[in-house]
Order: sequence, then structure tokens, then C-alpha cells
Amino acid sequence: MPPGKAALIVASMVVAACTANAKDCAPTPQQTLWGGNERIVIVQRRALKRLQGRVVTTLDSNEGWNGVLVEVFDHPEVNVQPYGLRRETQKRITGCKTDATGQFSFEVPPGHYELRLSYGSGINVSSILARVSRSPFASRKQLRATLHAGM
Repeated sequence: MPPGKAALIVASMVVAACTANAKDCAPTPQQTLWGGNERIVIVQRRALKRLQGRVVTTLDSNEGWNGVLVEVFDHPEVNVQPYGLRRETQKRITGCKTDATGQFSFEVPPGHYELRLSYGSGINVSSILARVSRSPFASRKQLRATLHAGM
């Protein structure tokens, strides 16, 4: 691989990190906390300017969910293709845990991503498949998500 290409890949990884804003979550190397017995996948149809939002205890509530692990992965398509691509092809870009307000925010380059939310111990893992775009038509909307107990 030419040296210029390797430098470009490294630069992309550096940009994709949790922001340092106090209302956002703190970066963590912790991996997905598999719990529950189902996997929930939500497709965000509209392109977003940024991967940001809030995890709440219920969608009707405004109470933030503390300690939720929010991770960003490339290759979100592995979630919607039954046996086409293998999860091993995915790479974790970054992750963080929410604070008491439930906020998360990631500065990532334009592209397609999986936001994986997990809490462990009987709570189902949820994934939000989203596209980040710098288009003037991309939404500045914040995502709002919750996790559900496994049955």
C-alpha cells in the first residue's frame, strides 16, 4: 500500500473520536455488553450531520440513562444482510459511556455507521444504522434511543 493511503486511513481514525464536550459521554475501550436475548436494529433513513443523541429510560421519558455503552462501528450492512457479510468484517471506531444525562456525540467523517447501544445483564443490545453527510440537506436532529429488557 502506498504511504499516502496509510496516512489517510490513520487520519480518519483520529477524527472519529468522542468529543470532549462536557455534556457528551466519556471515551472508553470497553466492548459490547451482550445481554438479553434479542437484537434490535433501527434504520435511520435520513442522513445526519453528526452522530449525536440521548439514551433515555423510556421513549416517553426525558430521564437520561446513565452508563450505557455507545459504540460506533463501520460496515453497518452486516446487521441487515442475513448471512451475506460476517460481523468479523466490522471494525470498532470508538465508544463511550453515557453520563446521568444520557448524552452521546461522535465526530466522524461522512459515511455509513452502526451505533451499538448496550448495558449488559438482561438488557437487549440495540443498533442504529445511520449515515453521516455534510450535505446541506442532512439533519441536525439528535437521535433519541432507549434499551429494552430481554424476555
